[in-house]
Amino acid sequence: GGEFFVSSDKLNWTAVGAFEAQKVLEEQIFSITPTKGRYFKIKITDSYRASNSSLAEINAYGID
Repeated sequence: GGEFFVSSDKLNWTAVGAFEAQKVLEEQIFSITPTKGRYFKIKITDSYRASNSSLAEINAYGID
């Protein structure tokens, strides 16, 4: 699992969502709270692969 964060300045981060990844090969979609910001980060908090985790692709969409 993990958490999503958004920031406008890379110093002050706002938590906008959390996720729990499933052990599947299919695409997984996780929603967040719509928030204005310039940067995002993902914090991996646990993994079913012992001490390893990985992400293949991240798509982020902006709205006005």
